[in-house]
Amino acid sequence: MRTPGYFCIDRFTTTNNVGINELENIVNITLSPNPTSQNLNINYSTISESELIFDVYDISGKNVISNQPGQNHVGPHQYTLNTEALEAGIYFVNVSNGISSKTIKFIKL
Repeated sequence: MRTPGYFCIDRFTTTNNVGINELENIVNITLSPNPTSQNLNINYSTISESELIFDVYDISGKNVISNQPGQNHVGPHQYTLNTEALEAGIYFVNVSNGISSKTIKFIKL
């Protein structure tokens, strides 16, 4: 049996199934520019107040950046993440509210 030595994940969502999916209050999470060389803009909208955590993981799963920008009010938001210190490669931004999360891939040039 021949099995490839790699795999690719673009987007996935995880939830803890103990009630209402809390991250449903976040809609339209996008990253720009992607690929990036310096700053990565995380654009998102909230339909209720929430406190989010932004974690960046490298391809091996190591947490390389962790930010908690604070309370978000209802409406559109943009959070700028400085990626200059990261080496070129594939990374994942995990947006979490402590109960559920969404993860999006980006490329650092």
